[in-house]
Amino acid sequence: MSDSTSVPSNGDRVYRLLLIDRDPIFRLGLRVALNPFPDVQIVAEATTVEEAWQFIQSTSVTIDLVVLDPQTTSTSSEATGWGFCQQLKSAYPQLPILVLSSLVSGTLLLNSSAGIVNGYCPKGTDINLIIAAIRETAAGKSYWEQVAPLLPVSWRERWRQSGLEQIDSTLTQVKKKLENRQLSLLDWLFWRGRQRELKTARWMVERVLPGDSFMKVELPGNVGRSPLHETSDSTSSQSIPPLLPNSTRSAFEPIFETTRIKLALGVENQTSIPLEIDILKPNKKYLLLEIILTNFQELVRQLQKSQLTLTQVEEKSQEILQDLWQVSITDFFGKYYTLSVDKSNYQVVDILLTNLPVVRRSILDKIPLFNTLLGYLVYQESLEIAGIKYEFGSSTAWQKAEILLQNLTIQVANSVIQPLLNSFGELEEIKTVFYQEKLLSSREIARFRNELSWKYRREKYLDEPIAIFESRYWLYVLKNGSIQTISIYAPRREELEKLQGIRLTVTILLELRDAIAPRLRAIVSFASGVTVYLLTQVIGKGLGLIGKGILQGIGTTLQETRWRRNSDRRS
Repeated sequence: MSDSTSVPSNGDRVYRLLLIDRDPIFRLGLRVALNPFPDVQIVAEATTVEEAWQFIQSTSVTIDLVVLDPQTTSTSSEATGWGFCQQLKSAYPQLPILVLSSLVSGTLLLNSSAGIVNGYCPKGTDINLIIAAIRETAAGKSYWEQVAPLLPVSWRERWRQSGLEQIDSTLTQVKKKLENRQLSLLDWLFWRGRQRELKTARWMVERVLPGDSFMKVELPGNVGRSPLHETSDSTSSQSIPPLLPNSTRSAFEPIFETTRIKLALGVENQTSIPLEIDILKPNKKYLLLEIILTNFQELVRQLQKSQLTLTQVEEKSQEILQDLWQVSITDFFGKYYTLSVDKSNYQVVDILLTNLPVVRRSILDKIPLFNTLLGYLVYQESLEIAGIKYEFGSSTAWQKAEILLQNLTIQVANSVIQPLLNSFGELEEIKTVFYQEKLLSSREIARFRNELSWKYRREKYLDEPIAIFESRYWLYVLKNGSIQTISIYAPRREELEKLQGIRLTVTILLELRDAIAPRLRAIVSFASGVTVYLLTQVIGKGLGLIGKGILQGIGTTLQETRWRRNSDRRS
């Protein structure tokens, strides 16, 4: 073993790596750590052995080394990283494999002795040693850290597999329960919590009891056909575009999971602003927000699988937002939901979708920073807000992306309910199924709709011009089990220059107030000071002198009276 300083220079040789690990934080950290070493490049990443195999079968990119953690590369108990290593070595015997893992078992030594694994390095090792391991194994050599082999114990392995099978079986049953959309909110929360507990238990078993036996991996496709080790000069008519540069497709998933947890904690509107979703029953409101979040998550996955560039996605952003709105309406109400009114049948979804121009003008087109959010989630671009770039994976970028995602979800939910209120707001069937009990009467519904109408007028002529003039956006977020509002700074100079009529007048009045108010306050303050001085120092003192003179005169008169009385007595 030796560090990077003792490794001979590779000249122009560049080692291309395929990294397989389920942990997105580890993959991101390794990629960043390898940036200073130009001769080592991660050209592709995968979260599972199945995804890695699909990449190998379809790509024309030359791979010099496969780096993986066998303990975290499988999605099921029937398939393991060790089985994948066997299959891969059988199909491509010249392709070296380097294990980066914090858990080592006797299987590792068995595989190494069989020529399956070419090297091993523990996670957490100094980056120079990892670079040395990568260079040596990619060059066809072996690299081994000192490991203490653990002999496989058959009873422990049987115990482990039995436990994992039971957990997987229960997870399947829980998943079926969660797919039932008739569940109440409390039941959904219960089964969701049960699912998290089982996944945590499975994760603990996989790490506390690492597997010690070979497992067969069912890999798709023909094992014998792949251009993996063709030279760079060879051509392939079926080459695929390179994978995303900074992370794999699952890197954005935790943001959605965090938002789901906050949705489960509560979605009561605690702002002073009425929202369309306020009319819904609590379980219907939650269901709608969950549907929109899930649909947007799937939409991001589809965009990642597409061959669109970031510029193309930005150009299609309004079309993407429109698709999200349409599919959310369909999923929430049901594609074939029909209402009978005056002996006529109406397809609810078809009628609601005709309201798109109004919905876009009032809500969808005003959702801020949607392009920025797409770039962050789909392409793992830096999150740029107000000219400041927040690197993908940083805590600040995570928090701001989560805020944008929550605002998007809430606003799209409002846009789903708005056409319902306009088209079928007074129908008894709609009121019974969707509305809160306190908003069932015609009077309350009319009051609610009037409040919404006033809100949009106020936003158009007052709140929005003020926000533009102050260079900020107001966003809806999930906080402390409720919906609240926050503001973020963002330059809006172009919008300010386009303001006309009353909206422009509002900004002019604000500017005049800002210009006059300080001077007026100074004048009032000066006048107040002068008034206080006159009252206390001039008039007050004058009155004081007058009062003092009166008191002195009264005192003299009393003394004279007493003297006269005394004189009369003596006489």
